Amino acid sequence: MSTVAVEYWVSWAGPAVMVVACGLMTVPWRTVRQFALPLVCAFVPMAALVAWFFIGMELFFTPD
Repeated sequence: MSTVAVEYWVSWAGPAVMVVACGLMTVPWRTVRQFALPLVCAFVPMAALVAWFFIGMELFFTPD
């Protein structure tokens, strides 16, 4: 397994952290929570799958 700089992982984690932080800030407002919380809960698994796929392709794919 090749080693990758921390900045690489932060570039993938940063957007997800921002979406989760914005979603958690809306929790006190009931009307906004009805929309924001499901969107955050849908975004996080999808972002993780996309990141897993692209990171795997960038780190382990070697063209012939």
